Amino acid sequence: MESDSVGSIAISAKLLTDILEKLSQNNRLLFSVKENNIIEISSTTGNYTLAYLDGAEFPQPVAFLPEANKVTLLGDGVSNCCTKRRFLQ
Repeated sequence: MESDSVGSIAISAKLLTDILEKLSQNNRLLFSVKENNIIEISSTTGNYTLAYLDGAEFPQPVAFLPEANKVTLLGDGVSNCCTKRRFLQ
């Protein structure tokens, strides 16, 4: 995962999951934060536009662990999560 900026936004987990389910495992994603609280998700098979909220408007996680305020998503993990979700439906 690469990034040229640092920030915090909140998007609908349901909408993101629906998008990820439509993509193949080898699909490269590009997330672009735009003006007016819009995020664009581009892939080789489609483009998606979602509204987002400023992450600062949400409560900060309780710091039980040193890394409690960070979430790292690896592509394989997201893909595996989507595959399991499809299996459970």
